[in-house]
Amino acid sequence: MERNRRNRTLLFLAYALQGMVFYNPIATLYRLQAGVTLTQMQVIEGISLLVMLGLEVPWGRWADRVGHRRSMVLCFGVLALSKVVFWRAETVWGFLAERLLLSFAQAGLSGCDTAYLYACCRDPEEHRRAFARWQGVQVAGLLLASLAWPLLGGDYRLSALLTVGSYTLALGVTLLLREPEGQRAEEQAREPRPPLGEMLRESRRMLAFLLGVALFDQTAQAAVTFFSQLQYGRCGIAEGAFGVLAALSAGAGLSGALAHRMVGPGGPERVCRRLITVGGAVCLLLAATTAPAVSALGIPLLAALRSCAAPLALAVQNERVSPGGRAARLSCNAMVLECTGVLLAPVLGWTAEQWLPGGFLLGAVFCWAGSLLLWQDERRR
Repeated sequence: MERNRRNRTLLFLAYALQGMVFYNPIATLYRLQAGVTLTQMQVIEGISLLVMLGLEVPWGRWADRVGHRRSMVLCFGVLALSKVVFWRAETVWGFLAERLLLSFAQAGLSGCDTAYLYACCRDPEEHRRAFARWQGVQVAGLLLASLAWPLLGGDYRLSALLTVGSYTLALGVTLLLREPEGQRAEEQAREPRPPLGEMLRESRRMLAFLLGVALFDQTAQAAVTFFSQLQYGRCGIAEGAFGVLAALSAGAGLSGALAHRMVGPGGPERVCRRLITVGGAVCLLLAATTAPAVSALGIPLLAALRSCAAPLALAVQNERVSPGGRAARLSCNAMVLECTGVLLAPVLGWTAEQWLPGGFLLGAVFCWAGSLLLWQDERRR
């Protein structure tokens, strides 16, 4: 299985490079400087998710037909192009174009990359460990990029240009990937392609789990990526410290690499539920505080919870999916996640723009609703 080990290493390297988003510490400020409001950012996020929703199943079917490796190479190429557009964007339309390209690529990778990684593993223990490490390397890339921010002299555009470079290198690494080897990969290649109705019914059986995960993930995404810098400003933290704080959040996210070690007798589903419950408490704390130290620790804690929940949720989906058309089936699951994001992103953005603590309070409600849905899924099983 030497080829599979090499494939996993290359895939981890590609995603580590993709994680190196050098403008991450000032992502919201970057857009605000270009005249894009917080509500517009969340509307763009919603449109992006809507486009992904329409492309998920067609992309998944195409990837199952032409091969997951080829599909990933194409998507990494589009991702690199999206960062060029972001670097040159100066209006809301430029940032929308970047998100549309990103949506196209992410819809193609959704289900495809996890199916490829799954085929490069032997058993549940190995693929849970691989998903956790995969999450960890992405966060490690983000951490390195965040640590570089103080060295850029506050140059927003330079940070975007460096991100173009890291994404281009990631594309080059994916060109070195090879088809997986072994019985699991051969079985996947021979599996029949299921009809759409069957795939949607399978996703419906997982609906409570998928909705619960989506409620938490969208809340954590908005809080860590968009609200964090506004929260730091609300607490009186200087902009010069944002790079260190972003690095702290990224470093906390490295805990996702150990997520598989948390799984006990209750399975990964129970761990996800507990992580989401704690996430709601953190959002409530952030809404109530103006203390710099509490915010400086609360945002990284939320990032850590999200990083731990994400690989476990992927493992659950891969373990529950039926044989045949794995990428397309996982894409149907992703449609549920994206539908939830389309509805939540603008609501969270508008609420936070009116009153930032209100955005965190709404996030706490979403998290606890997600925890309740996972509890319902656990009881049903």
